[in-house]
Amino acid sequence: MYNVKKIRNEDIILKKILAILLALVIMCFTFVACSDNTDKDPENTEKTEQNATDSVELTLENFDTYFEFVEESFFTKDSSGNVDALRFRHYYKLKDDYKVDVEKSNIEIVYNHSYRSRPVTVDFNNETFEFGQKSGEKKTIENRTINKLTMINYKDCAILLLQPDKVDKNTKETLFYDDFELKSVKGTLYFTAE
Repeated sequence: MYNVKKIRNEDIILKKILAILLALVIMCFTFVACSDNTDKDPENTEKTEQNATDSVELTLENFDTYFEFVEESFFTKDSSGNVDALRFRHYYKLKDDYKVDVEKSNIEIVYNHSYRSRPVTVDFNNETFEFGQKSGEKKTIENRTINKLTMINYKDCAILLLQPDKVDKNTKETLFYDDFELKSVKGTLYFTAE
């Protein structure tokens, strides 16, 4: 003859175990659902989507998403280690968030800029310089085209080089470029995994 009390106790224990297991399963689903609904940073979302994409078509409207304008000056040295020139450079640099295949990517930008003469005093020993006031007639260059994405080795960055200029020890005056304005952009950036 069966012990009814024992069977009832076993039923109660089984029901408790099932209730605990069911509660654990519900908690797991809740954690998964909560993690999927966390606030997403739009910038990080864009980068994640970009990483999942092999390429992007460039336009005048989205160019600033990928490139930033840089104006810089720096001194260079000759083979003996003596400072021999002051260089100026303007370029559009690919932002650090993006890595591209420079050879595969194809870009064409059209831009305008102006320039004027400007006296420059350079102290090559202390690697300092000072500009005087711009002089002469301001000239405008329109619809200049660049269609090559290049690398600058010392910075290891992808750029569209606009206007390089150089001042050596015999230079008293240089052309100063400014008023850069993008007119059109087209092409494709091909991203790499790294």
